Amino acid sequence: MDEIRLELFIRDTELDDDRLDQLARNLMRDLRDLGAEAVKQSSDGEIPKGAKGLESILVGGLTLSAFPELMPKLFDFLQVWDQRPNTRTVKIKTEKGIEVEFTPQKRMTTDEIAEFVKKLDAPTILRP
Repeated sequence: MDEIRLELFIRDTELDDDRLDQLARNLMRDLRDLGAEAVKQSSDGEIPKGAKGLESILVGGLTLSAFPELMPKLFDFLQVWDQRPNTRTVKIKTEKGIEVEFTPQKRMTTDEIAEFVKKLDAPTILRP
């Protein structure tokens, strides 16, 4: 199975850019410890609504690659991580255009995570 590339966007209404950047760097380290590959800060791309760009680095944005087997563990981790303050959200986007957002008020069930991972791992069908 091929690795899946994800983009993560962190928002927290109570943090300034410096603190949000530090939060993203801490999350980057945690994701590497979890087993994600090639975790780095996002740059050069479309900035989602509500995100702030700084010197070609997207503050609060990360990209990572991981094998499909890691996705349930990754999503469980992000949902717990997201719960710490009540003002934090994490939005995940994939190369296939699939998106999901975690908030303190919205969590995915184990079945929903499994269904999401199936969509991520499904082959892309190109249509003429």
